[in-house]
Amino acid sequence: MKIRKKVLVYAGAAVYLFIVVMMGYVLFKQLDEKESVTNELTTTRTNLERLSSTNLENEKAEAETTLAQVTSEVDGLKAMMSLKIDNVPATELVFEVASKSGVSVILLSSPTATHEILEGIPCSITAINVTVEGEEDYLVEFITALNVALDTGVIQSVQMNLIETENQTPQAVVFMEVYNYQGG
Repeated sequence: MKIRKKVLVYAGAAVYLFIVVMMGYVLFKQLDEKESVTNELTTTRTNLERLSSTNLENEKAEAETTLAQVTSEVDGLKAMMSLKIDNVPATELVFEVASKSGVSVILLSSPTATHEILEGIPCSITAINVTVEGEEDYLVEFITALNVALDTGVIQSVQMNLIETENQTPQAVVFMEVYNYQGG
């Protein structure tokens, strides 16, 4: 009987030891898995934060650029729509020459016309300010072509800003006077 009791005690101790070892093995597996999941979660969060802020900044910059372009175009259209009827052929000429020269009209404005008699001929004189943007060669081509195309007008001055940055392309501001016959 003594042997049987000893065998039972040893068997019980072996089962107990086996259970403890198995529980330790499962616990260590869970701890390893928890650590790897935590590392993976941290890496994913870091990547998500980096991607989200970068994408939002890029989208914001694109939206601001688009807004600036649209605002510029709207301002140009508003100014063009406010021009007097006498100015319409001259403004059409400006847009036609700009299109052929490869530049964009970003602002076109004209104050009210003055009336004078030039060499005995009654005329209205309309001052027109035009701001265009594009590559340097195209700006020069626009100014030259506009000067040739102005049959009843003259370019009084040209100011060019040829500095090109990430947010700005070269521009030219042209001030011209257009003469319209006002006889009866």
